[in-house]
Amino acid sequence: MNTHSRITQWILVAGTGSIELPSAVYWTSKEIGKAIAQKGYGLIVGGWSGVDYVTAEAFSIELQNTHTPLSDYLIQVVPENNHPQFRGGHVIYVKQGIKEWLEGINYADAVVLLGGEGGTYETYMFAAQEQRPVFSLAATGGDAQLAFMDIISKWNYQNLSGIAEEEYRKVLQGSIKSELDGIDVVNSAMSLIDAYFKKQRQKIFISYSHKDTHWCNKLKTILGTLEHTEGHDAVWADTDIAPGEQWLKMIENALKSSGSAILLVTPNFLSSEFIMTQEMPAIIKAADVGQIRVCWIYLSSCAYDRTEFAKFQAAHDISRPIDQLSPAKQNEILVDIGKEIKAAHEQCI
Repeated sequence: MNTHSRITQWILVAGTGSIELPSAVYWTSKEIGKAIAQKGYGLIVGGWSGVDYVTAEAFSIELQNTHTPLSDYLIQVVPENNHPQFRGGHVIYVKQGIKEWLEGINYADAVVLLGGEGGTYETYMFAAQEQRPVFSLAATGGDAQLAFMDIISKWNYQNLSGIAEEEYRKVLQGSIKSELDGIDVVNSAMSLIDAYFKKQRQKIFISYSHKDTHWCNKLKTILGTLEHTEGHDAVWADTDIAPGEQWLKMIENALKSSGSAILLVTPNFLSSEFIMTQEMPAIIKAADVGQIRVCWIYLSSCAYDRTEFAKFQAAHDISRPIDQLSPAKQNEILVDIGKEIKAAHEQCI
């Protein structure tokens, strides 16, 4: 798996494991796999027949349309000495038992339940213990309905910030009597998941080359001044990583919790292998599906027009790079950029 695959949000889908699925479970399994791919999220399944297979297959078909490597966005957690029913994706083998549930949940940022006959409720219980948000489609019956009832009865203890109980009830209890009903319920459920993830994206992520650290510090100082006056603490760059911390994991977590990304564009930026092969694919993918807002600052002359991020609006007039301006003009432009970034970010979160 590439680094950028771990930067997206991941959704664990669990449900009925039999080959013959009830119609409502089959319709929603197929549609949830398709919707997760369209939204740019990663999918986690258990590798069994039924919901796991149908969801993974629909997810795979949708990714083929965008020429996206499946192994970057599909994880299957499978007991040792077994093979996943759907062949593809990144397979993680674990010892049979509790690891089958916990390993997938450890990767997951949210959990979706469809039907189920015992094991799905176990997934819910472990997810609740690990404080993962659970979206249980009650209309698919079985364990999903039982989990839904338990979630509602303990609503104040759920990790579902940004979602109202009434809305959760209305969407996930929706009747499914046809394939169109299944599509409607899944689309509404994905809107809830989008709202939850959006609520988690509170940060502003700065992407820059370490050779341009002085520019990063300058922008952070300006944005920090705006933070203090507005009561926010959102700006993040890898200068915030303390000695001894796992830097790659910190960058991944920061990107997953960011609603805006600022690119400090220079020749150093464009020549950074990590930025261009790891950070940028993740940022652009998230931006293309509306998960993150991108703006870039043209600091030094370079071939920015040959990059994929050039399709996004720059944060200022790029007729001249900022380093060709006087120090006073540089500060003026950076302050204006900072105000616009903060205002746009506040509207997004």
